[in-house]
Formats: sequence, C-alpha cells, structure tokens
Amino acid sequence: MPSRTLLPWLIAVAMAGQYQPVPANEDDRVQFFSPVRLPARTLPPSNALPLRPRPNPARHGCGDQALRIRITTNARAAGARAAGPDGITDVVWSVRGPGLGLATPHQGARIFTEDNREWFGIEGNESGREIRGEFLLFISGVQRGQRLSLQLVQEGNDADSRTVFDILDAGGDLSAPGTHLTRYRLDAENSMRQATLDVCAARPMSGITAPSRHGPKRLIAFFYPWWGTTAEAGEPNVCGGDDFGWIRRHWLRRIFITPHTPIARDRDRVIYRETRCWVRKRDGKGREGWTYAVTDPRFLAEQMQLARAAGIDAFAVSVHGDNAFEMGYLEKAALATAERNDFLVAALYETPESKEGGWNGREEERALVGAQLRSVVTALGHSGASLRWLDGSRRVVVFVDPALAARFTTTQDWRSIRSRVDRAGVPYVLLSGPGAFTQVFTSGGFEGLYNDLEVFETFEPLLRLPAYALRDERRLTYRAARAWARRLGMGLVLPVVPGWEHVLGGPGDSEIPRDYGGRPGEYYRVRWEDALEQDPDWIVITSWNEWAEGTEVEPSDAYPPSRYDFLSATRHYADCWRHSGCGP
Repeated sequence: MPSRTLLPWLIAVAMAGQYQPVPANEDDRVQFFSPVRLPARTLPPSNALPLRPRPNPARHGCGDQALRIRITTNARAAGARAAGPDGITDVVWSVRGPGLGLATPHQGARIFTEDNREWFGIEGNESGREIRGEFLLFISGVQRGQRLSLQLVQEGNDADSRTVFDILDAGGDLSAPGTHLTRYRLDAENSMRQATLDVCAARPMSGITAPSRHGPKRLIAFFYPWWGTTAEAGEPNVCGGDDFGWIRRHWLRRIFITPHTPIARDRDRVIYRETRCWVRKRDGKGREGWTYAVTDPRFLAEQMQLARAAGIDAFAVSVHGDNAFEMGYLEKAALATAERNDFLVAALYETPESKEGGWNGREEERALVGAQLRSVVTALGHSGASLRWLDGSRRVVVFVDPALAARFTTTQDWRSIRSRVDRAGVPYVLLSGPGAFTQVFTSGGFEGLYNDLEVFETFEPLLRLPAYALRDERRLTYRAARAWARRLGMGLVLPVVPGWEHVLGGPGDSEIPRDYGGRPGEYYRVRWEDALEQDPDWIVITSWNEWAEGTEVEPSDAYPPSRYDFLSATRHYADCWRHSGCGP
C-alpha cells in the first residue's frame, strides 16, 4: 500500500518544481525575534461526528501468530511469498526486510525484490557459499480452517544449488528459538514449491492485551517550517524567508502549490489575530490566497495557543540536520516560543538533504546521520519545552524518518549511529515507523514504534470498491503494531489524518477528501476510530500545516470552521481518548 511520508522533496517531485530551502549561507535573511507569550485560547463547542467504536479485535480468528522463516541457501537467490486466505489480506505484516539472527555477511538476507513487497528472502549470493537469513512473519485475523499459502522459490547458480526453508513457531517470545513446524527443500531441479500452513495450529503471541504504558497520553502534530513570505517594501526582513513554500516559479507564471490556503477569519469568527506576516498572493491563473510566515514569533505563539486549545500538546518540527535554517528554527523559534506558551516541541528528523540524491559508503552515512541527530538532540536538551518520553524520564523525543529505518537495518548500524548521538550527553529516545520493514522492532535502534501512514483507501476507487471496503486492513495493521510494541516493550504511537487533498503522483495514489464517505470530517473520524481502537500511548496528527498535501488541520479556505471545525473535533476526540469517554 502507498505510504505517505511527508518529505519536502516529494512536494517538489509531485509539482514538477524544486524544493528550495533558505540557503545555509544566508541565515541573516531570517530573523528569529524574541519569543512572546500570548493569552490562552478557547474553542467553540465541537461539531465532531460521533465516534462509532468497532468491535475489537478486527476478525479475531484464532489469535495473533508470529512465524520464524529461516532460509539456508547456496543459490543466487531464494525467497518466499506470503499470501492470505480469500477475502481481505490477513497477513498484515509479512517480513519485508531483514529479520532476526542474520548471518554474516548481514547484507545477504534482505528484501527479495523491491518491486513486490510481499516477497522476502536472500538475493545477490553470487559466490555460491551457503548463507542464512531469518525472517519473522506476523499473521493476524486468520479464521480457523483457513490456510496460509507460502510460495517458495530459488534461483540457482548451478546444478548444486539447494535451499532449505525451516518454518518455526515464534510463539510468545520473539527471541526464543521456536518450535520447529515444518521443513521444505528445493534443489536445482525443483526451483518452486507451494507450502500450505495451518497457522491456527501455532501458539498465539502474547502481549496483545497488555495495557498502555504509564505516562500522559500525548497528542502531537507534525509541523513544517518552510512556509515563508516575502518581506513587504519598507519592512526589510520583518517576516523573513521567502515564499518558496507557497509559490512555485514557472517561466510563464507563478502558481500556488497548495490545494488550500490559510484563513485568519471565518465569517464572524476570528481565528488568528497576529497577521503581521500574512501576505495576499495571486498566481498566474488568477487564483488568490493568503500566505503566512512561520518566522513571525507572535504568529507562531498564536499557532501554539490554538493547537493547545484543540488538545494538542506538542509540535514535532520537521528538520533536516544539514539545513541551517531548519535547525535554527527548531532551537531559536519553536523551542523558545513554546517555553513561553505552555507548549511542547519534539523533532521530526528527515532524510539529510545531501543524501536525497543517493547514498554512498555505509560508515560515512552512519557518521553523518549520527552527527546530525546529535545536533538535534543537543538543541532539544537545552530547552525546558522539549517533549519528554512517556516513562517519566527526562529523555527528549525524536521521530526518525522511516526511510532511515529502512536504510540502516541492523543492530550494528544503530549502535554506531547512537554512539555518536550519545556524545551529546542528553538522554533521548528515537521513534520510527516500520512501513514495510520490521527491522525497526529488532534492530535495537528505537524505543518506540510510530506506525507509518497506510493509505488503503487510495486503492478503493481504482478497484471500484465502496468507501472503506479496505478499512479492516488498516485495523489489522494497527492491531499488529500493538502486538509487536507491547510484546517488545516499545511505546506505541499511531497516526490520524484528515485526508489528502492533493495527488502526489505515486503509483496508485489519489486524493482522499476529508468528506470521503459522504460527510465533511468523515475520514478524520474514521482514522481516529482506528487509532483509538488500539489505545496507543501517543497519537500524531498529520499534520498541523502541511499545506502542499492538504493534510493540515489549520483552518483553510477550502475547509473553514463553518463547514467543519477540525480543531474543535480534535479537542473532542482527544478528550474521548484521554478520559475514556468515547461512546457510540
């Protein structure tokens, strides 16, 4: 399923433009003024659609199982493809990357083919030596009498090629050897075989019913700092930055790259009063809209107060560690303003801009990521407004781009990265999302699981299915996330999103309007229901202000509060979650 990681370069690719951050050698173009404190805000009563809790768990079946698939081969490539029973896919997390106990060289066991994520295995073994890889296959929602199908294949080097597939029951302990269930052998004359398993005969995993961890339930929103305005004549650098976040330059015209633009007033309701750095823009097609500058300290303070009134505790500020502007914004603007306004800030560490064109030299890359994360952790550690981990410790919180969890897949990788971060002398935790990769659970690199954004609904229009026909797939994915996180003692963070009002252009992508299903706010309600069903430790809203994808919950011209008040709805759902007051 498509995954919507909110990276600035995706915006550029989608809009055929180019992401242009404030150059690192021109920091004087942006002034971070002294932070201010503004009065607390309140919101009107909510017009949120009522939550309708669904039975938990989704398709309970015979429980949750984890199978360990061990592949021993001297062939060039060997792997397996998992398929669920008829109907919805019950194998919600087949292993799509390295699992446990990888043999040396650890690069030998990896995703079988990136073009089909259902495959996992070993490839590139040109030496013909015998190597081994182990993979975990998580299964949820299978009904008694149903069978799991595994297609086993090998691509031989010569007539001596052989592969052994050992399938073991991981049971409730993912680190234990497991009980041997069955074995399949392939040789040069038998390059494909079908295995059918009664997964209900395996021992169910424990931990799915474990309670949430101790600590306050935090509601966080991803916050993006690249929205700027061109300073008006006579007011040099009052607002700073430029309008690269809002306007794309075209050789014939200037066009908005956002499906919505912000508003400061809706009918008689004043949303924002601090609008000194708002500018009215017109694109080449005559479309008009307002833009604002996130560098305005009074406006940033008002954004935080409005978010706080909506039940949001913190912004996770997007930062590329090699972007001087974003690093400066995190420390001098976001953290400084939050300290004065009873608000909290975490960091969303994105893929380094210098690596968006490609990766080279593994140790060099570990050093780069480690040094940048150290800078981010240092900035957070110097502020009393930093979001702290849910165990009551003083550890600051950094969300890590799932692309990095996919890039660095072993315990050794993260031991090397974290050894560099540790030099900051600041206690910290790293959270990341597996997406299609389970190594986030087993690498030892992370303290918490942030399940990335699975957008199953994008396939419904393509398949001519009714709205939410694939909803149970996400519910099973979230259920699997909870089972893994609880079993391994990790924090569980789940996303909610109001919809995507913009086509990103990826395979299978399509707009998911906020009224998907029939009514304004319908999609937001469904995503809250699916997250609340698993009682996560924290919830992340995607997003506060990602205008280019149309995921923002800030009021916009397309979705003003008079149409549907996403902020009041957020407050209502957050109260339900925190106080267990959500009923039919």
